[in-house]
Amino acid sequence: MRMKPNISAFSTAIVAGKDKLKKAQGTSFSSPLTAGFAACAWQTMRKKNSSTTNMEVFTALQKSANLYPYFDYAHGYGIPQASYFLTGKKEVEPTFSFERTGDTVNIKAKSNYIKTAGKDRRNYLFVHVVDSKNKILKYWMVEVFQEDAFSIDLVNFPRGEKIQAHFQSYTNSFEIK
Repeated sequence: MRMKPNISAFSTAIVAGKDKLKKAQGTSFSSPLTAGFAACAWQTMRKKNSSTTNMEVFTALQKSANLYPYFDYAHGYGIPQASYFLTGKKEVEPTFSFERTGDTVNIKAKSNYIKTAGKDRRNYLFVHVVDSKNKILKYWMVEVFQEDAFSIDLVNFPRGEKIQAHFQSYTNSFEIK
C-alpha cells in the first residue's frame, strides 16, 4: 500500500493580479519549495556521507517532518524540518495520554502544553484509527483548548484496530481491545 502524500508544505506567495500584486496561498508553490528544500537536505547529507542516495534523502525528508511518525492522508508525515538535518531529531516528552472509560477513549492533553491559540500559532491534535493492515480508516485534526482534547466512541471500531495521536511533537498509540 502506498501512503500519499509523503510530506506536505504550505506556501504564501506574492503574485501578479489583474491590477496589482496580491497574496496567494496554495499547493502550486509548495512543490518548488519542497524540491528546493530536498536539494538543500541532500547537500547537507552528502557533506557527512558523499555516497548518500536519493532514497536515503527521501526517507530522511519523511523522518524530518514535524508529525513523524504520525501519518494521515491529508498531511502525510507533515512539514519537513531543517533542524533535523542540522542537529538531529530530539527526544520528546509525552504531551497527552489516552484514558479509557467504558466504550470511550479520551485523549487528555497535559495542561502545560495547552496554549492560547493565535492567528499564527495553532495547537492541533492529529488523530487517526488504523486497521490491522495499517490502513487509515478515519482521521481528525482538532484544535486543543483544554485538557479533554478529544474522545472516540469505540462502538464504531472493532477490536484489533489502533488509535494513533500526535500533539506537540509527541506521538503515541492505543490498541482497541
